[in-house]
Amino acid sequence: MSSKGEQKKKEVYDAVRDLVIEMGTYFQARDDYMDCYAAPEKLGKVGTDIIDRKCTWLFTKAYHDVLLQQQRQQQKQRRLSSINTNNKDKNKNNETESMIELLEHKYGNCDTKEEEKQIKELYVTLGIPKMYQKYERESYQKIQSMKESYEKLLENVGIPWSIFENFIRKFYAGVHPDDEDTKNNGTTMKKESQQATSK
Repeated sequence: MSSKGEQKKKEVYDAVRDLVIEMGTYFQARDDYMDCYAAPEKLGKVGTDIIDRKCTWLFTKAYHDVLLQQQRQQQKQRRLSSINTNNKDKNKNNETESMIELLEHKYGNCDTKEEEKQIKELYVTLGIPKMYQKYERESYQKIQSMKESYEKLLENVGIPWSIFENFIRKFYAGVHPDDEDTKNNGTTMKKESQQATSK
């Protein structure tokens, strides 16, 4: 095969890889979100990721991206202003430590439904459902950008964009502009995440 043919082959491989990685990563995040917030009759099972100590998208965002970041910032602030630390700062530090302790000691070790509910409430307090909805929109927009770049390239070698479009239409709940079912599904998931902590 000529160098030009090899280059074309690599471009197609890279395009498919980029699409599959983006959609696969999103699909796992969506699965984690639904396990936590979707009603059992919609999910087809009772979500058990928290009880099973799964390393989910929600947990990593809450623990690593929010709480540990807050803890590091607060520790840095304490070193810089150890003399002038006020009660408000101390309360904020204690609150962060309590949240970290809850995840470290109860995630995957819930003795009661109430403890599982506390973790779901913590996710809401930290804004994790909103972070997920933002991530979903951004992932969808990224896929649409890839479509502009890759659609013609892929169809020229016999890979129709409809293969990817079918996945996008089915799983990007609430953000696909042409499908009422996905919009309704997205609205339902948002309502379920809001209701989860009031049960």
